[in-house]
Amino acid sequence: MSANGAESGDSAETYPFTMAWPVADAGYSWRRSSGDVLRLFTRLEAEQLHREGKDLEAVARDERSKMTDPEGPYLVANAGSTRLYNPLAIDDFHRIFASTRPTESGIHGFASKYGDLGIGDKLRWPDDTITSHTHLNDWRDAVSLLADVIDLWDRVNSNNDSRIEQCFKRDHTPGRRSVKWKREDHDDELVAIETNPDKLALLELWDKGPVAQAAWQWVRQLLLDGLRDETIPIVHSNRRDGFGFVPRTLIAAAYVSLGLEITGRRGRMRMCPVCGRRFRPVRRDKRFCSDGCRIKNHREEQKLKTESKSEDSEGSKEG
Repeated sequence: MSANGAESGDSAETYPFTMAWPVADAGYSWRRSSGDVLRLFTRLEAEQLHREGKDLEAVARDERSKMTDPEGPYLVANAGSTRLYNPLAIDDFHRIFASTRPTESGIHGFASKYGDLGIGDKLRWPDDTITSHTHLNDWRDAVSLLADVIDLWDRVNSNNDSRIEQCFKRDHTPGRRSVKWKREDHDDELVAIETNPDKLALLELWDKGPVAQAAWQWVRQLLLDGLRDETIPIVHSNRRDGFGFVPRTLIAAAYVSLGLEITGRRGRMRMCPVCGRRFRPVRRDKRFCSDGCRIKNHREEQKLKTESKSEDSEGSKEG
């Protein structure tokens, strides 16, 4: 069982893709900061700034002045104990995160079950307390981007080119060729810039087709972006356990979870039409969670067929 009581998947499927992530027992609160609330630099950052002869507080105030919304709100863990759980043992964790409502209450509800994203810096407050935090805008950006990636992956996985084309718009302006999301809540585009060979290569795929291959390469690039610098590669001493990744942040765990689905290490959950239980199919055509439900469904179908034939027979006699 996970920290939120949700049914967790088979640990053998996600090991060695594992992690231990904290959730505050006392929950989380939204806090707004004043001009006296500044971020704390890491030891390495502080040492580098000292070598450059810079004042830490002056740098922190300068950074704050350039923020879009420096007052927040920031999601901060309430003081107290924490419990640990493995996000990668939760079925469809990436989809749970991506479906989070991008409101203060929606994000607070997610964090209360699964913890903070872990991508914010530390802040020193006027009462000298030091907390880790994540800005509301950072939460919203993370949810929006992952939702886009999953949406595109589902379209690619449907093998339907028209579904893929529906979510993009193209610009063929000379020197400014681009392919852009149509979604209103996310603005990401591939522009032909010589200094960005990865995007240039993707644009060439869009021009030459097929569209599904180009869209898949975009999914692949976005997945790599979500994992890069946010996971720790590991190679186990037991060769049978192979290698894997330990996410540094909760959002990285969501991208690893998506990667497990994309690579077939963990299929998307389905709902059994007989008992309603969620299960992970071992084959694409598997509809039922167990042989018992499959047999029960078969008997029901046979019963309906028999009743239908009986009604047809009675109807023909009356005629």
